[in-house]
Amino acid sequence: LFLARGRHPIFMNKLRHEGLWANHPRDIPDLTRFASNQLERPLNWQVVSLRSDWTDWMDSPILYIASNDPLELDDNDISNLRNFAQNGGLIFTHSDGDSTKFDDFVTNLARKLFPSYPLQALPPEHEIYSALFPIDPKPPLQGVSNGSRLLLLHSPTDLAKLWQQRTTEPSM
Repeated sequence: LFLARGRHPIFMNKLRHEGLWANHPRDIPDLTRFASNQLERPLNWQVVSLRSDWTDWMDSPILYIASNDPLELDDNDISNLRNFAQNGGLIFTHSDGDSTKFDDFVTNLARKLFPSYPLQALPPEHEIYSALFPIDPKPPLQGVSNGSRLLLLHSPTDLAKLWQQRTTEPSM
């Protein structure tokens, strides 16, 4: 398996943490399959540990953190997440089940990670909604930007339930 698929680029890392990190166990595999088909190139995904150093997460430009409960993060975890984002990575947080508890956690996390940049709603004309093809209806997304690029992207809406169902419509 390694010889057949080991050299394909890693589309996304899914962060394994204490608590409910796999509410939708097929979300990233199915999203990766969809992206592979759309980009006409094989892609991989992987699970990474919160206890790993941030440099281990750099196999992919995206670190996906999903849950419906707040994570318990220590100062080292915060530092790892900040270093990942400041060195070119994008932290993509996802509120499973439209959890307001997780939304509140992400708001506080964004303040800790990037105190100079606010977490705010992305405007409907943001390029994320039209990078590969137009998305309609546009799901509400929030982001933290340093003025050049997104550092953190948050979905308060449970998009992963659609990925889990292998929904292949472009809007998903």
